[in-house]
Amino acid sequence: MGPDKNNPYVSIDTHEGHVDERADIVSSVKLVPASVEWTGDQRGYLNSRLMREFKLQPHKAYRLSFWLKTSANYATDKLFIQLIPTGSDQPIYRNYASGLGWGTKADGSWNDAGNSDASMFAAGQDWKRYELDFNTGDKAAIRMYLGTQRVGVAGSAAWVDDLEIRELGLAHPVVRKSTPIVVTPAAGGAAYVEGTHYAIDTTDKTRLVVLRNSIPQGAKLNVSWYQSGVNMASRWGTPATFCTPDQRYESTQKSLYDKLFGYFGGQGDTARYFMYYDEIRVFNWDPSCNQAPATAGDYLRKMVNSVTSLVTNVQQSGYGKPVEVLTWNDMFDKKMNALPRYFQAKGDLSTWSTRLNQNIVIVNWAGGGGTTTTDDAVRTASLAQFAGDQHKQVVALYYDNLPSVTNWINVMKAAAANVAIDGVMYTTWKAIDSKTPYSVPYGNLDEVAAQMRANFEGRWPK
Repeated sequence: MGPDKNNPYVSIDTHEGHVDERADIVSSVKLVPASVEWTGDQRGYLNSRLMREFKLQPHKAYRLSFWLKTSANYATDKLFIQLIPTGSDQPIYRNYASGLGWGTKADGSWNDAGNSDASMFAAGQDWKRYELDFNTGDKAAIRMYLGTQRVGVAGSAAWVDDLEIRELGLAHPVVRKSTPIVVTPAAGGAAYVEGTHYAIDTTDKTRLVVLRNSIPQGAKLNVSWYQSGVNMASRWGTPATFCTPDQRYESTQKSLYDKLFGYFGGQGDTARYFMYYDEIRVFNWDPSCNQAPATAGDYLRKMVNSVTSLVTNVQQSGYGKPVEVLTWNDMFDKKMNALPRYFQAKGDLSTWSTRLNQNIVIVNWAGGGGTTTTDDAVRTASLAQFAGDQHKQVVALYYDNLPSVTNWINVMKAAAANVAIDGVMYTTWKAIDSKTPYSVPYGNLDEVAAQMRANFEGRWPK
């Protein structure tokens, strides 16, 4: 585990290290935030990070732990960790809501907050241990990246020491009829029965307890289970299955729509429901789903079409007005996340035989706030893909970068003859809270609206 000799932002510090009873020398890896930002078509940041490759076993649960110390002025929100299979660019672990991942309690359940929460990670802290749990999926060689891709505070630093990885026992199991825990003798034979031969430890849920005289002393066991992906990629992502017999996921979505309609459904002649299908990083692992969808792309479309059918059934809903359903473009977009391999989505998202319900309005954020020719090429191709499937589209533009509005305007004008653009959405990442006036996140709303009126006369109110 060594730094890149050509990178001045990563070094071995022989004067600083986490000291315990096993340590015979004091040293650690020192990470100094990058100070250079790339510009132009090669947008990004010079990395300041530690990389280590692990040779692991596929479909196994592991825990990665490490110790961190930071200087008083270190920008903690710049530090992140991710795990990427060797030869791939799609992580099997990266929790965007918590840059340093998500640890576990002593009983094996997830912590209440991520490792990057203010109470867990702070500037000026002394050595502190962090951990995260993950599953290799169908991969074996995994590269860990710990560091920053953002310009930080000059003169600050973080130190990393005592990195460790070990296989786990029963980690975050998801237990239902289609995803059972199975315990069998390693030498072969019938599966043991929970409650008769073994039980799950109530204090430490990662352990099995063998009940008295039920399994021979010293016997080797094989234990298999399905592990929750909740904190491995995106805590608030869409659930990993919709194939339960009672279609519980679709029912939950319909209930959410009903509640929203109760608040806002009396306005206008049409009810609208914006479905959250965006950057779904873990799905299609439930074996009960494997009978129907041919690919991950088919799985996703069948799920979305099923929810759409429930929501738009006016007779069932009893609201007496048509329902327009919208969703994000990226998971269905071949220029974005509809890829052969995407995070921990099982299967190929780039191919499908199931057509997405063409009445769904696509909210298109291709290119984000980018202003390069590459960004515009992605936007053009994305608009064309969904126009070819006869979807109306709403362009989600701005992303806190005013110059990018001009890029989108040019793309929309060029595509106007062949693409049904139903509107635009002012899209901002800036937070609104009690300390942030509305004028901050919506400070450019007038300017964006003025550009729409100037370039699309007749479509926008004066």
